[in-house]
Amino acid sequence: MNKKIILSLFLISLLFITGCKRYLGYGFVYWSDDESAVQTGTPVRVITQSDINDIYLVLIPETKEKREFDIWDVALFDSEDERDEALKDFQTYKSAFAQCQQNLPLRERPDSSSENIYKLREGQIMKVIGREAEEVQIGNMTGHWYKLLTEDGVIGYTYDYYLTVYNEVDGEKDVINARIEEDINLENIVDRDWRPDYFYSMKSQGRIDMNTFRDEYRLYIDGENKTIYLKTREREVSVEYDKISNTAYKKYAFLGTTFRIDVYSEYRLSIQYNYEDQEYIEGFVRLATPVEELIMQAQDARDEQLFSFIDEGPVYSSAAYGNLEFKEGGRFTWTKKSALISRKVVSSAAGDNGRISFNLFPDYSIKEKYDGGMTFIFSNGERLHLLFTLKEDGVQLLQIPDRYVNGESVVTNDDFYDPITMYFTAPKKSADESDTSLTD
Repeated sequence: MNKKIILSLFLISLLFITGCKRYLGYGFVYWSDDESAVQTGTPVRVITQSDINDIYLVLIPETKEKREFDIWDVALFDSEDERDEALKDFQTYKSAFAQCQQNLPLRERPDSSSENIYKLREGQIMKVIGREAEEVQIGNMTGHWYKLLTEDGVIGYTYDYYLTVYNEVDGEKDVINARIEEDINLENIVDRDWRPDYFYSMKSQGRIDMNTFRDEYRLYIDGENKTIYLKTREREVSVEYDKISNTAYKKYAFLGTTFRIDVYSEYRLSIQYNYEDQEYIEGFVRLATPVEELIMQAQDARDEQLFSFIDEGPVYSSAAYGNLEFKEGGRFTWTKKSALISRKVVSSAAGDNGRISFNLFPDYSIKEKYDGGMTFIFSNGERLHLLFTLKEDGVQLLQIPDRYVNGESVVTNDDFYDPITMYFTAPKKSADESDTSLTD
């Protein structure tokens, strides 16, 4: 009888003990993969840990719902008081993340001599779960050690000099460790003229298209009035913004608008924005030389081509295609051109007079074969596009059909189906006329 009583008391005690230890411990969610279901920072009770996978089964007291989490996504504590104390500190970083500006070490402890336990990749995003209170200096850098959690479950510390640490709420990012270097980037953006990136290509190649290389095409951010003004060939946009948020390293969002900017260098950036329900991404550059000056230089180069034709001519003759006279002010007279009319290159209504524009640039595949291009605009508005090659005794002209001209570029090779090539001779100069030497 005594043995039965003792056994019964033992079983009751065992049930009592096991009943009291229904959970592994108390915790909260470090990083939720579904904020709509369970938010980061939610307190939980950890029921069990899988023997097969690194998974916790947790109970969410507020909803009585049970869910599974990777063990590294839940902070575990022995007591509820310990959990609550840690959760208070975590609230500061509940919405905080970090992104690497370059490859970085994740260390075991907040110390540069500590063991490197993981290699963070440039652009990698981690969850911030804590930060050392004191700033420390390493070399000429000053910053904080942040405690980070990687997506694959490694927890460690990284010095934040090359980290972008930000809070993200409702898709809006606000950097919380912005430095002077980033402010310099921002100062470089605001209150400056930025030009479409093709401006740089045209300038460097010496092929400025007057139709598209215009001073009015620019991006300008007015910092005082908080206004973005953008004008390109395709559209014109003017919007006001609330403030500029540094969302990541060299990345800025203009709150209250759809505009986002990525800075690549002191002279190059890209913008992303929505206009009339269409998303656009466009590149812009900052030129060292004012656009007005570059346009004047390009116009001077075109004037020099005209003066060259006038000096060597000004009248050029062709037995087949008539007489062509170049005049000051960019004018021309072309007579006896019946062959062009019969071949329907121009009409009889075109007349004999008009103006010349040295506006065409040969395609790269043929630019070595031609000295340039020009358009004859007759008095009735008809246009005749020509590539020209200067010869010792005159000039060779090649007709370009309209379909091969895009803006001011000849966008094809010279393998035309039925090319019209015209040879014009210049008048012979006397010895006095050809003598260009200078005398006192």
